[in-house]
Amino acid sequence: MPTIELIKGTEAIEEAVRASLYEAVLDILGATGTILPIGDPKHGLVTASTFKTVGGEQVAFTWSEPPNDFDTKPGYKALAPVVTFNGADEEADTPDAAYWTRGSGGAGSDLAFSVGAWIKPDVTTLQYILSKFDNTTASTKREWDFTFSTYIEALLRDESAGAYIGRNSSGGPALVAGTWYFIGMTYDGSEAASGINLYKDGTAVDDADSSGGVYTAMEDTASLVRLGYRQGASGTENFFDGKMAGGPLSPFFTQKELTADEVLRLYEIGRRALGL
Repeated sequence: MPTIELIKGTEAIEEAVRASLYEAVLDILGATGTILPIGDPKHGLVTASTFKTVGGEQVAFTWSEPPNDFDTKPGYKALAPVVTFNGADEEADTPDAAYWTRGSGGAGSDLAFSVGAWIKPDVTTLQYILSKFDNTTASTKREWDFTFSTYIEALLRDESAGAYIGRNSSGGPALVAGTWYFIGMTYDGSEAASGINLYKDGTAVDDADSSGGVYTAMEDTASLVRLGYRQGASGTENFFDGKMAGGPLSPFFTQKELTADEVLRLYEIGRRALGL
């Protein structure tokens, strides 16, 4: 009996710590911050086909199959749940909602947003973290995407104008397969590529602007929000391949431009929770 009580006591302590981590991360993300708590059974059992977000937007994401049926079963690293994606067909998505659109009216902070995640990629080919971007031929619905290959990239699209602005970290240190990283993107709503900032492990690493056409603003489309892949011209593509830390740590989305200090604080919280 004492051994059982000790185990239950340890579990209770870990749950209390995770609860404090949720509060700490949401405090930094602000009132509009939303965490996708993948792998946390308190928000969607790994045997279930859905999980529910935490924070400013509480909606259900639907898995391609329950995470427990993924090629690699979910687990933990220190205090953080970890989900491993196979890079082929494992993903999740949620229907369109106004919360995820940061365009079509307003200016400046009204259009700002930030996205981030803790990842350990198995490869560094092109793959997606989060996207609201449907590139289906003759029926495109494109807003934004957050992706990486050897470097981190972000793209914002003005659908009716066929224009875009983007940023990449090609001048900085390359990402290496098999290594944990905290990567993030912030956008100030200025409608300029220079308003996008990219971060790796709490440090700004963006290096090069990219743009095409005359970009005015993103537009509200009916595209799904997709975790771990993108809808390409002829089907799903660029699936995430590797581990993603979930629970209170990531992935996240918030309707504000995180400051450099806030990004660093998120990195330090995650680094300690993952035991890195």
